Amino acid sequence: MTPNRQGALSRLLLLACAGAGLLMPSLSSAQDYPKRPITAVVPVAAGGAFDALARAWADYLTKSMGTAVVVDNKTGANGSVAATYVAKQPADGYTLLFGSTSNMSLNPFSYKSLTYNPTRDFD
Repeated sequence: MTPNRQGALSRLLLLACAGAGLLMPSLSSAQDYPKRPITAVVPVAAGGAFDALARAWADYLTKSMGTAVVVDNKTGANGSVAATYVAKQPADGYTLLFGSTSNMSLNPFSYKSLTYNPTRDFD
């Protein structure tokens, strides 16, 4: 390799490393999650199959993320009570809706008015 090409390659490598350094702050901030327990809100009563699935998922997440995932059953109005509660929480990833087709797809057509919007209030 000629000295001129080697110098160009060194500068290119230096620029790539500097560019990668700019990405590090955003990556490190994502690693701070979760700092506290996560709540999984389940729109059905405890003891059924859907609740059992949510609890198995919460147990898996607790083990894999190293933080507690607490299941909170909020029943009523075909899941609208739970969905409304979660929609009013801060969008910080600490309150999750273990939703279903009923909450997101059927309720807008089944109820005259909902206190949440499935397409706007949830990611």
